[in-house]
Amino acid sequence: MSWQNNEILFRGAKKISLWRLVFTVIFIALPVRAVNVPLAWDPSSDPNVAGYKIYYGLASHVYTSTIDVGNVTNTTITGLSVNTTYFFAATTYDASGLESGFSNEATYTTSTNATSTPPVVYQPPTLNPVSSLSINENAGLQTINLTGISLGSGQSLSITAVSSNPALIANPTVNYSSPASYGSLSFTPTLNASGTTTITMTANNGLAQSNIVTRTFNVTVNPVYQPPTLNPVSSLSINENAGLQTVNLTGISLGTGNAVTITAVSSNPALIANLNVNYSSPASSGSLSFTPALNASGTTIITVTANNGLTQSNLVIRTFNVTVAAVNQPPTLDPIGNLTFAFNSAAQTVNLTGISPGAPGEIQPLIVSAVSSNPNIVPNPAVAYSSPKTNGTLTIKPVANTNGSATITVTVNDGAPFNHLLTRTFAVAILANGAVVPAATVVSLPATLSSATRINGHFSFTVNGVTGKYYAVQASSDMINWTPVQTNTTASTFTFEDSDGTQTQRFYRTVEVVP
Repeated sequence: MSWQNNEILFRGAKKISLWRLVFTVIFIALPVRAVNVPLAWDPSSDPNVAGYKIYYGLASHVYTSTIDVGNVTNTTITGLSVNTTYFFAATTYDASGLESGFSNEATYTTSTNATSTPPVVYQPPTLNPVSSLSINENAGLQTINLTGISLGSGQSLSITAVSSNPALIANPTVNYSSPASYGSLSFTPTLNASGTTTITMTANNGLAQSNIVTRTFNVTVNPVYQPPTLNPVSSLSINENAGLQTVNLTGISLGTGNAVTITAVSSNPALIANLNVNYSSPASSGSLSFTPALNASGTTIITVTANNGLTQSNLVIRTFNVTVAAVNQPPTLDPIGNLTFAFNSAAQTVNLTGISPGAPGEIQPLIVSAVSSNPNIVPNPAVAYSSPKTNGTLTIKPVANTNGSATITVTVNDGAPFNHLLTRTFAVAILANGAVVPAATVVSLPATLSSATRINGHFSFTVNGVTGKYYAVQASSDMINWTPVQTNTTASTFTFEDSDGTQTQRFYRTVEVVP
């Protein structure tokens, strides 16, 4: 026991964080035969302390009286006998009532000679302990309630809060208005940061002593795997056969990963199949390109996936629709070769092939018409066609006793509001009286006739076809009745030699033959 200014100093607390007990004794003048002893002590540094108990008695470590003083750091023991030695010890307890062991013991002997004025006892403010907190990374704004606030001996109270790790959590914002018994503090952890910080709260009532109470609690921010990022992609509407499309990809980031890969798939590969991603990590943007199938329409869902390669939270998926609106395709008709007629030739029939409404799936009824640029020489041909057949005929009959030329325009109309017409033109020449129709003047696609010459005195020419196709050479003396005279067996380009020397005039053409 040591004495200094009527204080008893205790050190070496046992099992509790009660490091210093200061007992201030008020002496009551005689003839009063009882002594009141005001006691004050420094608070425990343990944040879980909910209150204190004071034990005392007349023998060392034999405590016959106890007082639960609550969560304060001072009290007054009343009614003590004069000229008596008392033994004091303290304990702390938590919110569940769990009590610590005794602190070190202090003694004090009361006296009948005390006539001094009792010293002023300053009451510190109070603030309940705050439990430690564990949250996940990027948990957002946190609010902590503050309770058990009192002014102590002061007239006003201020509360501040400081973070030991401001890189994780900056100093919290305190919401408190004196003399309220409650308040709050709030904070938001730094984005994508994890770790631990200690928040120290200080309540100060502004007095010269016993003016501060501090509370500390830990905030643990647990790391969370961050997925990559990719901005949403707007849906797209285009017309059929719109060609190459490019879609920008933006807002790309790695998340917690070191690199990101981007892939894309189509739910309708018959409409859009080949998706090309142009992206190089760690760029924040890229692009996606594709070309819809020719003459196809409909809708597909494009799914774009960004993957940063982690074992969890590694994906971000964006989807968007691509709608390809159907557009009418123009009808089709194979080209028609030019014709040469002898003077006053009989009517000739021209075959029309490759007729269709346009693209597969189009079923419009077709109308085929033909007009002549010079009806005084070649009247408008007669058309024989019934939709939806793929072939028809034209009948051409030049005007008698005339010669010259005309251009025949054949039109196929599918009746749609647009892209509804296809035209083919070919020339018709009428020779003058007595003129001989040159050999090899009729050309039928897809093969062509060229290099007309004579071999061994016989007329010959070259047939130029498409690789892998077979062609028959047909001959006619009147351009009405055609007779096959040769068919290629290997090469698509071959030479025809007409060894029939009995003919004075002959016409030739080629037609494709399906083996």
